[in-house]
Amino acid sequence: MQTLIPAPIDALAQSLSYDERVAYLTKISASDVRADVFVACARALGFAVSWDLARGTPVLDWMH
Repeated sequence: MQTLIPAPIDALAQSLSYDERVAYLTKISASDVRADVFVACARALGFAVSWDLARGTPVLDWMH
């Protein structure tokens, strides 16, 4: 089971461009993190998250 490690994602988000944020989410998604961890990171990076239930994948909307 994965252990949650608190990270200053809010501080990190301030210094990342949109493309860097997407690359970060792509990287953690490829590492097979839990869905709740992915959603928390995506929200902290400025995305709203919904789900495509047919495919079982997240749908991200940029909120900035």
